[in-house]
Amino acid sequence: MTGWGSHLIGKIENGELDAAAALFPAGKIFPENIVGVSIGKMEPVVDIDGTLIDDPPGLGPITRAM
Repeated sequence: MTGWGSHLIGKIENGELDAAAALFPAGKIFPENIVGVSIGKMEPVVDIDGTLIDDPPGLGPITRAM
């Protein structure tokens, strides 16, 4: 299942998903029936000229798997 974070949270609320991993800003407040747990933090990567660097800081394992 793919989708934006808020879309996935809606699917959890509707019982369509049991869990989801998504990126949210620090301090995100979730609905009462949703438990959010931080599993880490990521620094933003800005791609100014459209050529993503080979190994962005903190994203190495993710980008190499793509």
